[in-house]
Amino acid sequence: MSRPLRFAAALLLPAVPAGALAGWSEALVYDRFAVAHGEVWRLLTGHWVHYSSGHLLADAAALLLGAGLVNGRQARAWLLTLALAAGLIPVALWIASPELARYGGLSGLALATWTFAAVGLARSSRGLSATVFTLVTAKVLAESLTGQFALADLPGAEVVPATGAHCVGALVGIAGALWAGSGEKEGARTADARFRRGCPG
Repeated sequence: MSRPLRFAAALLLPAVPAGALAGWSEALVYDRFAVAHGEVWRLLTGHWVHYSSGHLLADAAALLLGAGLVNGRQARAWLLTLALAAGLIPVALWIASPELARYGGLSGLALATWTFAAVGLARSSRGLSATVFTLVTAKVLAESLTGQFALADLPGAEVVPATGAHCVGALVGIAGALWAGSGEKEGARTADARFRRGCPG
């Protein structure tokens, strides 16, 4: 199992008790009213709260499949990207979606993973990279237009997709991958320069 897959599996572990124990869900979910009254941990812990087993399974599958596409050499950069996305998504929702009372789920981090992987794949397989970007774009557009989740069993019409979270996650994933790619190129140039200095012509 690759490092990104192992990390993704570890990231999923807190979601199991958060979904199985109702008390945990209520204490951890992003709740705008509760956050406003000092329960700021919910900004991060809400990512691990899901509204049904189908919701959790869909997010878990998306995160694991996306992690399977991440280049193992970029595992550290991917984790840093996920950490950034985990922080920025709830902040963006707080600022841009004041009407959103509650939020839960790993879908924003899954989309960050998919776009991070897609940028990395562009160097080796442009066709696969384009396919991944197409799937991400189609998901976000479909949920924006229909107000319905794709591939998730949710309890009632009052639970709707937070498209803003998906967009922020996707954009952070792209930015993180571009940063990781620029670092790899700089490292390769430095290594090449050192090699040339050490070898007589």
